[in-house]
Amino acid sequence: MLRIPARERKKTDPVAKGTFVVKNVYENGNVLLDTGSSEYRVNIRRIFPY
Repeated sequence: MLRIPARERKKTDPVAKGTFVVKNVYENGNVLLDTGSSEYRVNIRRIFPY
């Protein structure tokens, strides 16, 4: 699940979204998430297991 920072969401919006597949893990602490239609490269601190 991808955590959405408080500054990017409203008070009633969910804290996280989706269950995504991790496609690649990089040495600098980033991961590549596959959402189906697109891919996101995010820091490991923004994701948590589901």
